[in-house]
Amino acid sequence: MNSTISFISALYQGTHPGSLSNEIYVQIYDDLVWFGVEPQIYEMLGRQQLFNAVPEWFASRLRGHIDTVAFQNMLIRSEQNTILRTLDDEGVGVIPLKGIRFAEKYFGKISARATTDIDLLVHKKDLDKAKIALQRLGFKRQIGDDSHFHAEFTKLYERGGIPDLTAEIHWNIVRETGSETDCDRLWEQSILMESYHSIRELSVQHTFYHICLHGINHHMMSLKYFIDIMHLIHYSGDLISYEDMLIQARADQNFSKILIALSLVYHVFPHLHHIKTLPQHKKYPLWSLKKARMAMNGKKGISYAVFRLVSTFAVYDTWKHRGSQYAFMFWGLPILWLRKSKAS
Repeated sequence: MNSTISFISALYQGTHPGSLSNEIYVQIYDDLVWFGVEPQIYEMLGRQQLFNAVPEWFASRLRGHIDTVAFQNMLIRSEQNTILRTLDDEGVGVIPLKGIRFAEKYFGKISARATTDIDLLVHKKDLDKAKIALQRLGFKRQIGDDSHFHAEFTKLYERGGIPDLTAEIHWNIVRETGSETDCDRLWEQSILMESYHSIRELSVQHTFYHICLHGINHHMMSLKYFIDIMHLIHYSGDLISYEDMLIQARADQNFSKILIALSLVYHVFPHLHHIKTLPQHKKYPLWSLKKARMAMNGKKGISYAVFRLVSTFAVYDTWKHRGSQYAFMFWGLPILWLRKSKAS
């Protein structure tokens, strides 16, 4: 993993990765595939004009993933556009989160970042309208956690080789029992998307805020979350105010989540200190890249369980929210698993 981190760091700084053995490049390639970040790295090699700095086989294999990602993302974009047009016609306000729009706007191409689902933020008052619209479009409601912040729908395709598509209707960007996030602020500062009446997108500031929260919501257990955050710092950093974001995070009681996510990214990629100074830092107890790779491999074990228990104290800002998270871990999750097993 150390070689992979050094390689990505050099790539984002636009410097030659140095003289690396073929064996090291095999390890780097395996890590990139494991974490599903081949498109981002291939795109950065082109952006930094560093294809000649890596072995031909390495660039060729990365390129081999692009067509698959492009096909899948175009299918998702087509479905998302249909959903957006339908909701726009009904006057339902929607903000697409992450996904296709994020890849195109911030990474430059639809094929530059893989996505597997559709995430849409709507006002609570429009939840029923949005759910009914998705069901009309062939999506089936899935069993979910009632305390979560989104409802999940799945569309099945009869044609072989096309994976099922999940669409999530969000009414918040984090679990409401774990913060006091003011989504009205996101809507107020959002920007109307061209050719629509009710479809909007998050400001750059709030896109960054959401990407940090999304990463920590998944315990920063993938390089994908690190690259998303680092990429925005590199290419949109001038439009992001840490001071304003931390003030918002305190008000939303997401302060620890945001600070831990940023602190981890700055720890793993220390060159970021020279690009944009992070005024405060906070540790994430027991987190490690090794643990992240093992978790991605399904080898969580006791050490991961201990990490989840201990890290809850650090991630949540109040005892109320820590208690809610422990209640979910020890009570909510088993009930959800039981409901899903009965349904299947």
